[in-house]
Amino acid sequence: HGKSVIAVPPGATIREQLEIRGMNQREFAKRMGMTEKHISNLINGKVELSQNVALRLESVLGVPAKFWNNLEAIYREKVARATDENELEEDISIAKEFPYSKMATLGWVPPTRKAEEKVWNLRGFFEVARLGLLEILRIPGIVYRKVGENSKSNYALAAWAQKARLDSRTILTSPVNIDKLSSVLSDIRALTLEDPESFCPKLRQLLGECGIAIVFLPHISGSFLHGATFIEGNHIVIGLTVRGRDADRFWFSLFHELCQVNNCTICIILHFIFTKIQDIVLKFILKFVEKMLFAHHCKNITALKTAPHEELIHPLLFPAVCLRRIVVPLL
Repeated sequence: HGKSVIAVPPGATIREQLEIRGMNQREFAKRMGMTEKHISNLINGKVELSQNVALRLESVLGVPAKFWNNLEAIYREKVARATDENELEEDISIAKEFPYSKMATLGWVPPTRKAEEKVWNLRGFFEVARLGLLEILRIPGIVYRKVGENSKSNYALAAWAQKARLDSRTILTSPVNIDKLSSVLSDIRALTLEDPESFCPKLRQLLGECGIAIVFLPHISGSFLHGATFIEGNHIVIGLTVRGRDADRFWFSLFHELCQVNNCTICIILHFIFTKIQDIVLKFILKFVEKMLFAHHCKNITALKTAPHEELIHPLLFPAVCLRRIVVPLL
């Protein structure tokens, strides 16, 4: 049963017919040429009333097969509606955790105040039949590094990562080529001397030639997120957001992500499997960033430091996404 839908199986009508005739289920089963167990399940709505059974009912009870087939169709439809209604109630509770208003302001989902419409829109955004499925659409070992958390931070994080995933599908890239990425790192580093209007298209082109789609997204309050790296289809995606206007934060985040890609064997495998040596992986990444940025002149770069981090299994994100929530304030 749902909140407003009650599904009554055709078996209730069969039971009424048997009572009118004073016939018990054992005799009825014999006349139907079926087992007592199957008849019991049929009456209780546990098995489908097939067209063959409908024809047998027509012969035994004298009620047209079309009548029974129609009852079965109505019953199955109401069962589906009741199930959908119950799932909708569950999803309404989940939808309240997402920063829907902010997502609507950014144009990620249609604006609405109706709880049901929010659910339908979020299902479409996340590409799931039910929001409850988000928890199982992952593989063990999805981790992120955080510097803060509140009751809704994981949901904001999931929304940001999904938007990066969706936007990446519109970006054309060459096949993934890690060797080429290594060869263009110095060219990417040189872009740190340019203004965003100049370096953004060049950065997209350089990374696109390496099979990497870079996505720039606004910050979602509560996500504590600066960057994400994952595989989508046949290319690698790097999603970036800058909480503030500091060039140093942007470039630090970018090279942090590029280290994950350029040294995938060392960083990603260790990151996911050997959780006890996360500090070693972090030091490796920071050494890479230091080499790329601090050893060379970089616009607006001064001494940087990373905030404390914590590794957690993330329950809401799609497979193979590695998230970094980093803060790199100026000393």
